[in-house]
Amino acid sequence: MSEETTTATTTPEPEKNFSRDEVREAILNAQPKGKELTIFGVKCILREPPTSLILDAQQNEDKKMGMGLLMTQYLYTKGGERVFDEGDVEALLAVPFSDDMRALSNAINDLMGVVPNKEDKSKAA
Repeated sequence: MSEETTTATTTPEPEKNFSRDEVREAILNAQPKGKELTIFGVKCILREPPTSLILDAQQNEDKKMGMGLLMTQYLYTKGGERVFDEGDVEALLAVPFSDDMRALSNAINDLMGVVPNKEDKSKAA
């Protein structure tokens, strides 16, 4: 004797239509995400920068200074203390571009949503 299994199909709930106020509240109250990373043997948190900083960095022709400022302003200890001050930018730019600095650079790019295109990857290889 074979048994038949019957599965009930459920109708998915209709998608909620959010009001203008709900959409605005969700966007304007968004909290920055953080990405934990271990660099130079220590754990730290890289926080998402605000949109204004990303747009400024894209317009800034001095890419080195932009990267240095991102490192000073958005790298934190696990306890929430900022690791660097703006006065540390030049010192950070002098650090050898090791695997740890690449990891930090990649984490910054990841949080900014920067995805290297195929041409960029082929140049780096």
